[in-house]
Amino acid sequence: MIFEALIDIDQDMRPVGRLAESFGTPDGGATWDFTLHRNIMMHDGEPLTSEDVRFCIARALDPNEGSGNSLAGQLKGILRPQGIIAVDDRTVRFVLDKKYVFFPTAMATRFSRIYRAGTKNFDRPVGSGPFMFKSFKPGQSFVATRFDKYWDGAPGVERVEVNNYPEESTRLASFLDGDDDVMMNLDTSSAPAILAAGDRTIIEEKDSQWVPVALDTTVAPFDNPDVVRAIKLAVDRDQVVAHAMGGYGSIGYDEPIPADDNFFAGLPLPTYDPDAARDLLAKAGYGNGITLPTLEVLDLPVVLSMVLVLQQQLKDVGIRFDINRVPAATYWSTSFLQRPFYSNALSRRSTADETLKLFFSSDGAWNMSKRKDPEIDQAIESAANTTDIEEQKRQYTIAQRLIAERDSTIVSAHAARLSAVGANVSGVTANPVHTLDVRKAGTFT
Repeated sequence: MIFEALIDIDQDMRPVGRLAESFGTPDGGATWDFTLHRNIMMHDGEPLTSEDVRFCIARALDPNEGSGNSLAGQLKGILRPQGIIAVDDRTVRFVLDKKYVFFPTAMATRFSRIYRAGTKNFDRPVGSGPFMFKSFKPGQSFVATRFDKYWDGAPGVERVEVNNYPEESTRLASFLDGDDDVMMNLDTSSAPAILAAGDRTIIEEKDSQWVPVALDTTVAPFDNPDVVRAIKLAVDRDQVVAHAMGGYGSIGYDEPIPADDNFFAGLPLPTYDPDAARDLLAKAGYGNGITLPTLEVLDLPVVLSMVLVLQQQLKDVGIRFDINRVPAATYWSTSFLQRPFYSNALSRRSTADETLKLFFSSDGAWNMSKRKDPEIDQAIESAANTTDIEEQKRQYTIAQRLIAERDSTIVSAHAARLSAVGANVSGVTANPVHTLDVRKAGTFT
């Protein structure tokens, strides 16, 4: 909305130019050149240049500054700041330390968005997007106004106001009463009321989130493979989707790639066998059952619904645990990667490479299980080094199979992200990677 990136991801999950008019590699993935569209104006009235791109991506490579380990983690060992060169006003070159065929998709993440070079204070950010920053009240609202000089055609609405409501019921009432035109990230429990209204539309971003339960294998009892296997065998995934996803989810295969992804491995459905789970617990020395550490849960409806189903399923085989709901304001700093047992909802990434590298490689920035597996590392690395699509699929199939078999992370389901649009709104779209796109939004009476 305020910022844009060099690249977008289209509905088919392919990289396409955004700020970049063209992009390509002359040497199979070790060097990448991006050429900007002509006459892109930023919100301060000055043109966008390759120096703005160089500054922003270099800053994002510093985990203490720009991306908090996301882009920095994805491009670790691949790109250094000195490898980013502003060739001329419209051309930026990335000289990588090694081939990386998925580099364009890395330039589509939210941490790759471009702002004015030299920016240190983001109280009034300057971007090149269709809307300009107006105001922000933490926990209350965000307001942006139309940028009439937007390079891709000014949007059809003058103002976008994002309001924050603490309760789902309040958000729903405001939307149904017509006070709000769009409702983002709605709970599946709100969908029936919206559909019953008859003149509203629900936009479903299918499989846009994977909902893991993380088990830290450096901490007992999760350091015991029999305990981990018992937990997985106790999970009835069909029941999780039916009872927790509200009809807007799909089964997870204990790896993060959903079934509609081009690189999905097509693994067999994980076995549900509560008797085998009990036998493994007994083998591990827990014949009378086991009490796990408290499960720290990101306080989102889809996550809470899932873990409540899992709590009952595991209880049936003698595995007990308490649940602690943690608000998003503190969860990512106090629970994620900090506790031995936690659950959340993670957005689908632009490529399988990004997800697998960040969450499942041995030195991944967000390796939730804390396992180190050279075979998984090798498969992820090999896929990123070849332009042969079939070889990429083969390597990612190996990686997904090994993750499902060996890793302790439980992925029982993928969830859709739902938004609702009022009858007087047009041009609002979404895809599985991004949230709503309002660049072409319009209203009518």
